[in-house]
Amino acid sequence: HGSIDLTNSGLTVSWPAAAITAAGGRYRLCWCTALGGSGENACSQATDFVTDLGMLTLIGPAPLAQDRTCVSGQTCALEGLLGEALSPAVRVMVLDTCGTDTALVPSFNGYAAMDVQSMKIDDVLSASGRVAWGAERSTAAGGQYRLCWCLVTLEASGNLTNATTDNSTMDQEQGATFEDYVLQQRSPHFVACNRGSHFQVDAGQLTLLGPSPLSQSITCVAGLTCQVEAKGIGLSTTDRILVLDTCGSYKTIPGFPHNELAEVVTAAGGTYQLCWCAASFFSCTSSTEFIVTYGRLELIGPAPVGQDRTCVAGQACAVEGLTGAGLSEHDSYLVLESCGVLTVLPRFPNGGQTLSVS
Repeated sequence: HGSIDLTNSGLTVSWPAAAITAAGGRYRLCWCTALGGSGENACSQATDFVTDLGMLTLIGPAPLAQDRTCVSGQTCALEGLLGEALSPAVRVMVLDTCGTDTALVPSFNGYAAMDVQSMKIDDVLSASGRVAWGAERSTAAGGQYRLCWCLVTLEASGNLTNATTDNSTMDQEQGATFEDYVLQQRSPHFVACNRGSHFQVDAGQLTLLGPSPLSQSITCVAGLTCQVEAKGIGLSTTDRILVLDTCGSYKTIPGFPHNELAEVVTAAGGTYQLCWCAASFFSCTSSTEFIVTYGRLELIGPAPVGQDRTCVAGQACAVEGLTGAGLSEHDSYLVLESCGVLTVLPRFPNGGQTLSVS
């Protein structure tokens, strides 16, 4: 039901101020009068509206459950989006909740403009839309997000002006784009589609495969094996994890086994980033492919690893100023020709092992 206002130009029928979020399509405007009716019950049921006075075209996505999937660490492009009267003025934004300014998803902080493409369904020429967030690879947490739809418009009481449906005015200025024209014609009813609250229509779900949350942490100890795993959405046993100072960088960490954390870790103690790679899309053999940061690893151990010291034969030996992460007075130090290899060093007190640590 709509409310009716009578003006000199005719009747204005409007619906409540809440945004219409129904599926785009072509609906019928149906009329009913209470004159000669059944009192309070007149025009109370759909079957009372038998007079068809015209068509209402609702521009928007259709159907509303156009679910898509992307992978964290990859570029994200959505193909084959359908709707009524698709145009380059359509914008799609990934949000936790459509219509909310505070629901932005990191690495999806902007909208994607729609590229309208022709397609055939049962030999009938139709149109579909494609949206992409450029060449930048998304590193958002794996999860289920909403695909939210908006149309850049100049509007008056919800009715589109020719700005969105007629390109003839724009063609008068050579090289002008749709956005150029609309920005020049800005009015109090301008809908820019540049913030989350403009994207009211939920067109479907975007499932982003990847680690989640991005705050996972683990503690390991140098000299021991380090078992690391990732929790998330749609992860595979073939996915890889790498420990780096900065995910996606060329520089690997000496002492961290590449792609095989079941080996003994001999890296310097400190805080590192846990980096993830989707093996179904990458070879995961280069550190630059591990761009998704999903947490941190705290490694207990000496740091740096090149803390050289000198003692003199015939004198007592005290090694001072050793530094590291998480070191304790309960740690032990041993002098060997090669660490991890059993050797006997004659005449080193206590077989080369420290007697006290402070």
